[in-house]
Amino acid sequence: FCRKNIPMTKRDVRLVILNRMSLAEDSIVYDIGCGTGSVTVEAALIARQGFVYAVDKNKEAVELTKMNLLRFGISNAKVVQKTAPDGLCEFPVPDCAFIGGSSGNLVDIIKALLKRNPLMRIVLSAVTLETFCMIKEAVSLLPVDDLDFTQVSISHSEKLGKYNFVKAENPVWVVSFSGSAGEKK
Repeated sequence: FCRKNIPMTKRDVRLVILNRMSLAEDSIVYDIGCGTGSVTVEAALIARQGFVYAVDKNKEAVELTKMNLLRFGISNAKVVQKTAPDGLCEFPVPDCAFIGGSSGNLVDIIKALLKRNPLMRIVLSAVTLETFCMIKEAVSLLPVDDLDFTQVSISHSEKLGKYNFVKAENPVWVVSFSGSAGEKK
């Protein structure tokens, strides 16, 4: 992936995220705070008969996502520069969404998603305690089922002379849930 100065969801974390999204071949997917578009690309490869709508407020991220879509030959995805939840109602109703960045609009984004599809699957990632706490607070206020908090800690070996040094990546929280048919009490 082309990356430049934009944060990217690492390969092994993407695998967990994609698994939690429960994508089908015809899924309609939103990637909110798409960054480099790594999740957009991977989701589009799985949902070949579906479509991925990627949103980011950052112009450089939007251009980078477009570049990565071209690089991987992805034609079933569209990228727009907006600050979510603005513009989400312009897309078809989603089956699932990944929120990689919310610009502080997390509760509004989740509410907008659940308004579009009350039973959809939503997956989020958090690399900071502050974001994790925002997610935890948001889901406590909203009608959700199948809530799962998983911390992913990945390490890779790196050659160091004749030895293999184990280098850890930063841990990432992956939070997933489905909308609930009932209202939160």
